[in-house]
Amino acid sequence: MPADSSSAEIRLTASGGPAGRFTLSLRQGLLWITAEGEPSGQDLVNCFHRAQDAGWLEPNMLTLVDMTRFTGVVEWSAIHAIKQMAPWGTGPGAAPRTAYLARDNFTGMIVKILSFLFPRTRHRMFFNETEALAWLRAPDAPPATSTPELA
Repeated sequence: MPADSSSAEIRLTASGGPAGRFTLSLRQGLLWITAEGEPSGQDLVNCFHRAQDAGWLEPNMLTLVDMTRFTGVVEWSAIHAIKQMAPWGTGPGAAPRTAYLARDNFTGMIVKILSFLFPRTRHRMFFNETEALAWLRAPDAPPATSTPELA
């Protein structure tokens, strides 16, 4: 990740049009993924390709995924394409963590599947951004369980 990414916000957006979009940004040393409306899986893959081309993706990144405004369906083929982009969870240091901001418990099922697909990453669901950020930044964050944690 570029050295200045913790202070500057860098955005990449791929939009599916008026139906919705995914936004990737580097903020405060974290990868933020925001899903709004009903974007396509290709929009998500496009965002990740742009971030990869820019050299922003690292295998052990701390990530916050904001799904509070997402009303679409998860296109699992797009998730599999992203899984192939990098050796997620194999970098030096602590295991990566991904916090998911959710508006309801349904997101827990999605997080459980993502935990299976990305087993070297710790996954946890939150309803509060402050708590999610605290967990991501905690030096001794508890390990993920086989069932997504709910905070």
